[in-house]
This record gives sequence, structure tokens and C-alpha cells, in this order.
Amino acid sequence: MEVRAGNRQIEKLLKDPQWAIRQLGDATARRFLVQLRTIRAATSVEHLVALPSLRFHKLTGDWEGYYSIRLGQRFRLICSLESSSAGIILTIEEVSRDHYQDL
Repeated sequence: MEVRAGNRQIEKLLKDPQWAIRQLGDATARRFLVQLRTIRAATSVEHLVALPSLRFHKLTGDWEGYYSIRLGQRFRLICSLESSSAGIILTIEEVSRDHYQDL
């Protein structure tokens, strides 16, 4: 599965592990990198749903149309999905903490 950044901050997280550590803390940044590898290896949305470690699920209410992936007790990836001829594209829109508030 292709992973894209929804903004410049996410792009930095995707490209620079040291920057991710500075922004998220060591444990959360490492979890972020592990989850990225897992997402990229997935072949379908059903695969993401089936992996308990991701806790991948649709969001509701103000977040309808988005999905959440757990990074730890406080942090979540907020994502959107789209289909392309090459497959599914997952765009990380933001990293949120404490009940889906901006980082």
C-alpha cells in the first residue's frame, strides 16, 4: 500500500526518523516507523482491519470519512484512503493525541 503525507509536517515524519523522534518522543516515533512498515506491506484495507496491532477503524462524527491507526496510548494517525489504478493510497492527514486533537 502506498503511504502519502497530507502536509509538510507529516512529510518530515515520513522522511526523517530523527525528526520524528524529536517531535513524538523515542517510543512513539519507533512505533510510528513500525506501523508505517506494516501499512506499506498491507495489500488491502481488510488486511489493515485484520491486524490487531494497528487498531485500524473508521472514525465517526466530525471525523467521518477518516480512519485511525493507534501509535500508543495517546497518539493516533488520522488517515484517509483513496483507490488508484496502482492500488490503495493511504494519506496520513495528521498525528493526533488525546482524543484526536492536533499534535
